[in-house]
Amino acid sequence: MRPARTAANARHFDRLYLRQADPWQVATDWYECRKRALLLAALPRPRYAAALEPGCGQGELTLALAARCDQVWAVDFSAQAIARLRQRLTAPAAQRVSALQLQVPEQLAAWWPRHAGATRPDLIVVSELAYYLAPSRLETFIDLCQDLLADGGDLVFCHSRLTFGDRQQPTDAIHARVGTRAPLRSLGQWTQDDFRIEAWRRRAREPDG
Repeated sequence: MRPARTAANARHFDRLYLRQADPWQVATDWYECRKRALLLAALPRPRYAAALEPGCGQGELTLALAARCDQVWAVDFSAQAIARLRQRLTAPAAQRVSALQLQVPEQLAAWWPRHAGATRPDLIVVSELAYYLAPSRLETFIDLCQDLLADGGDLVFCHSRLTFGDRQQPTDAIHARVGTRAPLRSLGQWTQDDFRIEAWRRRAREPDG
């Protein structure tokens, strides 16, 4: 079971990664393994050209996404998490995954046009991240996901519904906010007492002029 995190800042997470090989037992805990398997099963397509994973941690989900995506941008604000992920990248995943230390959403929004240009991911996966964002930053983050996502691309959110001290807002409210965005069409959800998984697809953009 995912325990409470006590301070949602990069230094806190760096200390956790330095003290423990797997602070939340993401690789071994049944709750985490089952949730990850359900998330992967919820992806509507068997394969994607490019995926963006904000809040990637040390990459357990990243490596699974790399098996189904030609390219993965894995982003986390923790230097230790990104260092761990880079150490784990062996061929062929090493050729597919770009591990980036960036604050989400602000630094990611600034990085993308300079480095990725006009490229848009056809999959964005957000797992155990959005509940750390205050309401104004959550709106900015949802805007960013919506703007970056390719037409016809899939957005998948997966979040714990458990109570813990760092939570800025409830998981159900977060997913409901995403569902209000006109360009996003719901593809379905899996909700149980301790977590929720939901997928949306982006409608085509209106032509300019």
